[in-house]
Amino acid sequence: MEEFRNLQHWKKGDASEEHLHDCMEVMYVLSGSGINFVNSVSYPIIAGDLYIINQSLSHSFFAAENLVFYNLIFSFGLFSGRELQLFRKVDGFDSLFHPGGNRASPENSISKLFLPPPFSGHLKKLFDSICHETSTSRPAATLNGKARLILLLNEICSCCRELKDRKMQIPSLSGSHDSLTRMLDYINFSILLIL
Repeated sequence: MEEFRNLQHWKKGDASEEHLHDCMEVMYVLSGSGINFVNSVSYPIIAGDLYIINQSLSHSFFAAENLVFYNLIFSFGLFSGRELQLFRKVDGFDSLFHPGGNRASPENSISKLFLPPPFSGHLKKLFDSICHETSTSRPAATLNGKARLILLLNEICSCCRELKDRKMQIPSLSGSHDSLTRMLDYINFSILLIL
């Protein structure tokens, strides 16, 4: 887990240099705001965002205000062939992570999820535990970090599936709602999933 970068704190106005990805990057925003640039496309950053930035993409970001996020960088070479086979059987895994030769196409090269509670709290605990394990030099830390990474990737797929299911269950808006109520209903259900 040497590639893992832990909790990051960026001050207002800080910006990263554009860089090319030869690995996976998972960015989970705890607080602040900014702009994430991936292949010259800008994405607004807000707390609760989870970015999955695939290999072979250029990437940089700008902190519009103080920005705190977890930044997890890893290669699928970390996993055995059998582990990757099992991952690829998890619904949604290939479309989110594009491991190995399964390269992302330009239109789906980045996944951005907005994670409302309780998803955000559960994923934060997994990021916290990975950060804790990789910051220690205990002999079992690498194994524990990898195990928690497996849990995290599986949980991200599970969250994505559940958010999509919730989005599909938008209640039909009856004529008894006034227009403000209908707009709020739509907004509340629409923000569950942003890709």
